[in-house]
Amino acid sequence: MKNGKQSKPKWTVGVITAPRTQGYYLDKTLSSISNAGWDDVTVFAEPKSVIPESFDGYVVNRRKQYGDWTNWASGLYELFLSEPDSDYFFMAEDDALVCKGAKEYLEKTIPLLRLRIAFYLHSQKIQT
Repeated sequence: MKNGKQSKPKWTVGVITAPRTQGYYLDKTLSSISNAGWDDVTVFAEPKSVIPESFDGYVVNRRKQYGDWTNWASGLYELFLSEPDSDYFFMAEDDALVCKGAKEYLEKTIPLLRLRIAFYLHSQKIQT
């Protein structure tokens, strides 16, 4: 709380990406993250990854291929080290879609849990 007003929590957001032989989703992932309410995103890109020209965030270009788990864990660790004052960290893969309003929903519900936790937002299929 600042000056008697509830302050907005600070989010730090990262997305991992790798080159793909079939399908390209990073542009849709970044767009969905923006539509969900997050504007400042860091992309952790493995070598030869294609980054959308329209992306104006920060890109960490990996020197070698890490693989999904190592790129994800290293990316989260780098975000934690660079933004230790963040209230929440959000990591996604380059083929994830985030629903509109997700940030607002999470900001309302996470405090109700009264725990410092990690959780995974995931659905096996697209819900219509």
